[in-house]
Amino acid sequence: MTIGKKLFIILGLLFSILITNITYAVETNEEFAIEKPSVKIHKKSGQSKNMAQDFVRKTKKWKIGSNTRSEDNGGDFFVSIGTSNIAFDNSFNKFGDARQDAFDIAFLESKKQFIKFMGQQISTNIVNERKQGSYAQPPKPGTSEMEDLMNEISSFEEGKKLRTLINLKLDQALKEAGYEDPTTPEAAEEAEKIVKTKEFSKSIEAAAEHRIAGFQTYKIFEISDGNKGDISVIGLWSKKLNLLADALSTGGDIPAGTPKKALMDQIPSLDKLIFSFGARMTTDENGNPSIISFGHASPLFDDPDEWVDACDQAQLQAESFIAIFANEITAYKENLNKSQNTKIFEDNAKLNNLKSETKSIKNYYRKLEASGYINTAGSNLLDSVEIQHPANEQALECIATVVWNTQQRSTGENFKNTNKAAEKITLDNEQESNDTNEEEEEEQEQEEADEDGTSYSGESDEADDDF
Repeated sequence: MTIGKKLFIILGLLFSILITNITYAVETNEEFAIEKPSVKIHKKSGQSKNMAQDFVRKTKKWKIGSNTRSEDNGGDFFVSIGTSNIAFDNSFNKFGDARQDAFDIAFLESKKQFIKFMGQQISTNIVNERKQGSYAQPPKPGTSEMEDLMNEISSFEEGKKLRTLINLKLDQALKEAGYEDPTTPEAAEEAEKIVKTKEFSKSIEAAAEHRIAGFQTYKIFEISDGNKGDISVIGLWSKKLNLLADALSTGGDIPAGTPKKALMDQIPSLDKLIFSFGARMTTDENGNPSIISFGHASPLFDDPDEWVDACDQAQLQAESFIAIFANEITAYKENLNKSQNTKIFEDNAKLNNLKSETKSIKNYYRKLEASGYINTAGSNLLDSVEIQHPANEQALECIATVVWNTQQRSTGENFKNTNKAAEKITLDNEQESNDTNEEEEEEQEQEEADEDGTSYSGESDEADDDF
């Protein structure tokens, strides 16, 4: 009996301890508990962004943002993603135009994200340099030493030049805050606070925007549920692409390791071509810097004459994108080359303040096209195809592939006059004068398109990995 009682008491105590531990574990791990989600993921919109993110993270094993890579393999690079809804449902006759507008907005959003990432890296590098004590005392303003530094700056690579000019601005801000020596630990702490201020952050972002040359589309994803769709653009910037942009715009040295492939062989297959937009840099079989561009235009209906007009329009649009792409590169490069302080960046920053809407983007494109920073005459039509988009049997499109390289600079006529008719860059007053007629046409077309479109998804090809 004594043994039985003792055993009973021991078992009772063990049971009490077990219950207490279970209760304690539940209480102490409550914040780590994983509950079943009560909100379902909406699968009918925004999926192209998920597809783009999965491609970056799972397929390429990259990060969205800054990616570290050895200098031997091309150095660090940035990846960003921009997304936009397609404004009209698939059954709309001008769905092709809506897709192009969606790409323009998504591409702008990916540029803005890149500028944010680049600005963060610039800020981090400047603060770390000062905290680690590796920032040297700069020459005093107005001295011959400062004059020598300003002359030397023109030979700096872009990243170093930007950091130097921002550091000089930061030194002035520190002086105004009472820190005569910007290299002290106390000054370094104050510098970190100044860099985080709204005003100084704007200066850094304006400088970061001027590193946009070399940023381009890497891959595009598009999806629709049969009623509405969206497009996501993966943008990529690397030192090699930046150097290629320099070679294309200012005649600098062509970076090693660029793809040398006939431009005709770089046209995507049809299933990828349908989802290819805009312009991007590459090289031809001889290594010449080149731009390949894709234009989309829709005929009003299935008729031979309408198809001719649509393909002409698609070609003009692709030619326009070449001029826009090249002029944007050259404009930022020119500002960088002549910069002596950060004011030129602040005065000429445009992308971050540009509204993500079709009208604002068209106006921006129009100004770039007319800027004349670079002559892109001599572009060639490689091919054009007439397709029925998988969205709907009424969704007809002509897709034109046009190329330009530096060897063609002197072979063409004045490019500005030939691409004024491109639909994507019509002037505001022309657009407004047609609003009434377009609204009537849209109403009629919407009445005719009384059935939903077909769900679809697709993606462009990838830009060459030799970036």
